[in-house]
Amino acid sequence: MIVEDSRVMRMMIRNVLGEENEYFEYEDGDDAVESYNSVHPDYVLMDISMKRMDGITATKKIKDMDTDSQIVIVTDYDHKQFRENAASAGAIAYITKENLFDIQQVLTPKLQHIG
Repeated sequence: MIVEDSRVMRMMIRNVLGEENEYFEYEDGDDAVESYNSVHPDYVLMDISMKRMDGITATKKIKDMDTDSQIVIVTDYDHKQFRENAASAGAIAYITKENLFDIQQVLTPKLQHIG
């Protein structure tokens, strides 16, 4: 699941991970929370800044629904407070968009089982 308000960034993330995988894409945290149980993704790549529901709140809500969910924050913000909030909400990793290829390192074990 890719939760990102920028269509271009969603495309870049898909390109980093490979087009052969199946993706569920959402532009806002509330859409992701609403759809999570029906798609039950292997992992969630979550932006922080979105219009209706931010990624930290969405991460917390998804973790409340599924404690085993694997959520990675992918954001422009590289601030200590955001990192702490993401960890407190239950994110397993925090990646800045300038280091987008780090997603591969975090998800490599999962991706080997998907394709």
